[in-house]
Amino acid sequence: MYVLGMFPYPSGDGLHVGHVRIYTAVDVMARYFRMKSFDPSTRSTRSGLLQARVLAPMGWDAFGLPAENAAIKNKTIPQEIVPKNYNNFREQMKALSFSFDWEREFATTDPTYYGLTQWIFLELYKKGLVYREQVPINWCPKCKTGLANEEVLPDGTHERCGTATGKKDLPQWVMKITKYADRLLSDLDMDLGEDFDKGLSFDSPQLAQDSQATRSLDWPRGILEMQRNWIGKKEGVRLFHKVEGMDLQLDAFSAYPIWCFADTFMVIAPEHPLVKELVKGSEYESSVTKFIEESAQITAEQRTEEKFEKKGVFTGRYTNDPFNPGSRLPVWVANFAVMGFGTGIIRCSAHDPRDYEFAQKYNIQLKEVVERIDPLVPVNAHTNEGVLKDSGPFTGSKISSQTIEEVKEWIEDQKIGRRETTYHLRDWVFSRQRYWGEPIPLVHCKTCGVQALPEKDLPLELPDLKSYEPTDTGESPLSRVTEWVKTTCPKCGEEARRETDTMPNWAGSCWYHLAFAFWKNANRQDGEKSTHDVLEVYRKSQSDTPYTDFWREVARPAIDKYLPVDWYLGGAEHAVLHLLYARFWNKVLYDLGHLSFTEPYLRLRSVGMVLAPDGRKMSKSWGNVINPDDVVKQYGSDPVRLYEMFMGPWDQVTAWDSRALVGMRRFLERVQKAYEDSPLDQETSPLLLQKLAKLVAHIERGIVEQKFNTCIAGCMEFVNEWKNGSLVLSREHMGNFAQIMCPFAPKTAQKLWEIAGHDSSSKVEALGWPQIEVKEGEIGLPVVYAVQINGKLRAVVEVASEVARDKEQVLKQVRASQTVAKWLVGEPKRTIFVAGKLVNFVLV
Repeated sequence: MYVLGMFPYPSGDGLHVGHVRIYTAVDVMARYFRMKSFDPSTRSTRSGLLQARVLAPMGWDAFGLPAENAAIKNKTIPQEIVPKNYNNFREQMKALSFSFDWEREFATTDPTYYGLTQWIFLELYKKGLVYREQVPINWCPKCKTGLANEEVLPDGTHERCGTATGKKDLPQWVMKITKYADRLLSDLDMDLGEDFDKGLSFDSPQLAQDSQATRSLDWPRGILEMQRNWIGKKEGVRLFHKVEGMDLQLDAFSAYPIWCFADTFMVIAPEHPLVKELVKGSEYESSVTKFIEESAQITAEQRTEEKFEKKGVFTGRYTNDPFNPGSRLPVWVANFAVMGFGTGIIRCSAHDPRDYEFAQKYNIQLKEVVERIDPLVPVNAHTNEGVLKDSGPFTGSKISSQTIEEVKEWIEDQKIGRRETTYHLRDWVFSRQRYWGEPIPLVHCKTCGVQALPEKDLPLELPDLKSYEPTDTGESPLSRVTEWVKTTCPKCGEEARRETDTMPNWAGSCWYHLAFAFWKNANRQDGEKSTHDVLEVYRKSQSDTPYTDFWREVARPAIDKYLPVDWYLGGAEHAVLHLLYARFWNKVLYDLGHLSFTEPYLRLRSVGMVLAPDGRKMSKSWGNVINPDDVVKQYGSDPVRLYEMFMGPWDQVTAWDSRALVGMRRFLERVQKAYEDSPLDQETSPLLLQKLAKLVAHIERGIVEQKFNTCIAGCMEFVNEWKNGSLVLSREHMGNFAQIMCPFAPKTAQKLWEIAGHDSSSKVEALGWPQIEVKEGEIGLPVVYAVQINGKLRAVVEVASEVARDKEQVLKQVRASQTVAKWLVGEPKRTIFVAGKLVNFVLV
């Protein structure tokens, strides 16, 4: 079992309460799964925790812009501020009783770690997935570095610093993520098979059913949709057009080719490389050039927003219209056309609301090929419905998938275009013109060209610089370090220069989840060698491929043991960036034979933001930031943990309320007093035993479904019924309640365990998850039946205990279930009944 929280950037001086909400949930789940997988033979003598049957590690995403900008702001160097920050993070986490495996801790700035990052980069490079190209990139004038499209927000600002971005032509290292576009899209819905079930063992039939409901990625629908939209696959046709009076062809992409008979004009993106050629030397050159400059100040995302004002200028040019011989299409430059979609050139008609609005504004003639339903507006082509008119050989045809296919065939037969698939996804601009990042392990030789650094020369370490501010030229600060830049070519031995751009902060986080599986740091107490020491042995060997050997012999076996990640918890802001990049690298490593699985994270859960008490985002400038150190000091770690889990549904936004925190402390105090006041020599009240059994099941399900607030509410309700109803809880069952409190409030749980008269040398978290013994039917507990259709679990049905073994009554209640009725088509040929457990309807 592998439970992982997205590791933090140590760019600030401490965690905030939003971090705490994520990591408390991770710790609750890790503690629960450890207790569920209890095996006395695996108990650790060092800490009282179970050995690593459940992996819950922690590390630091320490390279990149956030850390470097923080160092610049504090007038220090990253090498000083980053360790200082993550050391404080660690102490904060320990103060909150987070049970992470600190012997696996690492920072991405550790040369041992980023040597492996560089090795992975070279694996992609050798596979032909990395290339260098002069490209117009997003440029942040404040950070003075290039940005990937994914790092620019819809309003045109840098997602890190909030500065408005522009464009700049620079030679960049780019990764061919588009080569994996189809797989990145289709694998969102792939059947993960046994990987999905790895590490999961549910006692509850209902949970078992839920786990079988889908074996594709169990991610929030919104995030899956964001990934699909960002990849943006569209199937359609590329259409050819000759520009009148010029030896120039304009290719337009259309995802709705059956509507092309309605097109009456074309628009081209302002940034399209052919625009200036279209108007060069003409009377339209000045107005078009001005429009291009104005459009460059606005992002593609802004320009394509539905409410954004559509603007354009005429180029004075026309093309032929291959769909309507003898007709010509005027060519406009329009701000709603962007190079990131299709070819950057669009055929336009009355049947697209955006095109219609633009044509109305500039008095462009329109034509409709489907009769209107609403007399005020044309039919929208996106509906792909209607009967065609004035559409050449397809006039009178009803629009259908077959007709659309016939139109595509006709286009290819007429040689006026070809089928094509386009993507919104663009190749990943990978290099950064900054200091604080992994050096790119490539050298430039005048004779041999670009050469990869041999594995035995890794890691290529980042030199220590006191002055590392970015330059205005677009070159990395490393370009100024002559003694580091100057090197020899690994192929010919002649003088060469190192690549001076660095990797983006996403590089280290693309594979960190893999590293935790095999990482051993120098703080281990078991005497085993650290990963650094083991890798050094490989580096000093005679092998030319020490990193490949290490991966095959050391890393891969450990990765196969734990991966893929079973539960991945973090912020929704990583929906496109980190998650897409990590999936890409994972698939490449799989193709290279370095991994046995294609998807890194089986289950993803996104936390809701924690707002300030005033309902605004927490900000130092507003003075409304809640420091977890302060609240832990005032209330204690367990009340803070409880409140973080109780403040509302975990995946929804909520505002901090210190009054509720007071309530958590009072609840724990009340529980402790209840224990202190209870006799230890009495039997549990039957009704309370029933409640306790239900509570255990409720919490099991609540933790797995991240309904942490309902788990705590259930504990509160149980304590109320216990004390207000003058009921009795035995010493054994008081211990059980301490066990179920352990994932949420471990310190209090241990105290309760000891107050109940149990061995103080035993750690409650190392004693397993409670199993409450209740005789079936004795106190009215319903009996849960697993219902199968042809041997496959389709539903679970609760049957009242008094009729739980009456076959006729059980079948009657089972058949009354709507879920069962949906699957039960016709009368079964045979019914298998196992009293108290199972009903199986055999239909075939």
